[in-house]
Amino acid sequence: MVLYFAYGSNMSAAQMRRRCPGATLRGIGTLERFRLAFNRTGSYRPGAVASVEPSAEPSSQVIGLVWEMSDHDLREMDAIEDPEAYLRIAVPVRTMEHGIEYCWAYISYPDERGSAPDREYVQILIDGALEAQLPPDYISELKAWLSPAGDSELATSRP
Repeated sequence: MVLYFAYGSNMSAAQMRRRCPGATLRGIGTLERFRLAFNRTGSYRPGAVASVEPSAEPSSQVIGLVWEMSDHDLREMDAIEDPEAYLRIAVPVRTMEHGIEYCWAYISYPDERGSAPDREYVQILIDGALEAQLPPDYISELKAWLSPAGDSELATSRP
């Protein structure tokens, strides 16, 4: 079994059941000194898709879900998370239950287009965060991507 850190649309339990039926939710995790970014136009969405990128700001963090899955499910996820768009790397994720655990995560190869995420996609992230009961402050940060500034062509990452 392997651990996978979901910070984007894979926070949705329904989506994960479709994609990796054998995956089980292990808990909430925090990727410290990273920030959420929308730095690549999706291959199957009209706007940018979520990624994470390192941040020099010590308080920066991305909150998401840690899923436990088989190697087979991880290979399925590799195919779903387009290898031309995302690189799978191991990242240190802090969990309440287990401390620091290394999890696989997908980080996008940024593109030059710099489009903003579409509202429907951001809503999937918000719904997943609400369903998982992520902290209200973090959910508010996700909701900020729905604001007019979040729709701006220049709004690809926030501190």
